[in-house]
Amino acid sequence: MLHPYEELRKQDQLQFKRLFSAGEAVRTAEPWKDLWDQDVFCVKDPETGLLDFVSVLGRAGEVFAIHVHTAPECYEYWRQTKEGTLPMDSMDEFLRLVRMIELEFVDKSEMEGDDLDLYSKIGYKAPSRGRQKWMRVRRYHPRSMPYFPTADLLPRLIRGAQLAVRFVAAVRGEANRAQSKWIEKGERKADLPKMLPVFTLNTKCNENDWAAWTFENEIVDWSPKGLADGIYQPTEFDLKRVAQIPQTSKEWECGAIFLETPVPSKAGPVKPVLAIVAPTIMQGIHLSRISLRIWTSHLVAVYGRHL
Repeated sequence: MLHPYEELRKQDQLQFKRLFSAGEAVRTAEPWKDLWDQDVFCVKDPETGLLDFVSVLGRAGEVFAIHVHTAPECYEYWRQTKEGTLPMDSMDEFLRLVRMIELEFVDKSEMEGDDLDLYSKIGYKAPSRGRQKWMRVRRYHPRSMPYFPTADLLPRLIRGAQLAVRFVAAVRGEANRAQSKWIEKGERKADLPKMLPVFTLNTKCNENDWAAWTFENEIVDWSPKGLADGIYQPTEFDLKRVAQIPQTSKEWECGAIFLETPVPSKAGPVKPVLAIVAPTIMQGIHLSRISLRIWTSHLVAVYGRHL
């Protein structure tokens, strides 16, 4: 069985180390003591000009994490979140809007084997004893369950984590915290904000110089131009998993029903499929001419479509 971190290159290991270092700064700052998950700030990507939406989880004392939502889905996701129209009664509909990378702080007992192996593979010291000190990383893309990320996704998460520390420091440094310039106070209303705090990189500065990013409340264009369709491109790891599926030259008839809710498996997230399959011709008879009731009892198979 393939493992998501078994072929990490040296530069990939360095990215994970940078992420864990940024994560330790977040864990020390504990921004969730002052921020709710809807106290988002944005980061303007220097290359595209599009926004990442950064959310801090943990104020409710259950999930402690940094979420970085990226284009194109992030605009619609946060528009619906702010308006109170996000579809929460259907996991399938909800996941269609999520393109995100997550750094979560958990107990060791919540870590999977691959999460623990990552610490060893990159030579990162295990955290000291205490609650929610281990870090695990997940990526989401539309219509999928969370899964282990590739290293190319990490720079946005590193950036979001580092700037979250700066953002909460600014919130804590306000003279009148009862009327914050940066976050909403009092009763929350379902309303789309015209402005949000936006970090922008100063011209000709290194984007890894966190002090070179300035932020101010800016008008948000919720339907920006140049927002491309978010078509998922499978990674090399995904393609290798597909390549391991046994091949056959037989011709088959197949009918399938996709179940709505994805479920985890040892090989990664899967979407359950109830499928009826059989060779097109069995004992010289075309199955398409036979009632399904005759053969469903012994030709039913349950498959998992990897996402």
